[in-house]
Amino acid sequence: MRWLDSGQSGMMAALDHGPAHLPAELFAGAPERVLAGMKVHANTISHARLVALEDTFPRAREHIGHDRFNEHSRLFLLQPGVTAQPLTQIGA
Repeated sequence: MRWLDSGQSGMMAALDHGPAHLPAELFAGAPERVLAGMKVHANTISHARLVALEDTFPRAREHIGHDRFNEHSRLFLLQPGVTAQPLTQIGA
């Protein structure tokens, strides 16, 4: 499954650093359609990261409130290396 590993790495690099980091051979089709798909995927991944933190720290979220927890979660996700973690490890 080496292709899957390199494909996943390419996707994560593009999500973290922008579409210029997306390997050209990863998708077929017009660049604007690939970019549209990447935006949808990025939205999904971004939301999943926030939900992973909510699921990992439910008492903290309850204690400080949803809005403040969301603000802190977003700041945490901006820290170097955090988005490279699998969703199952993001709050560990």
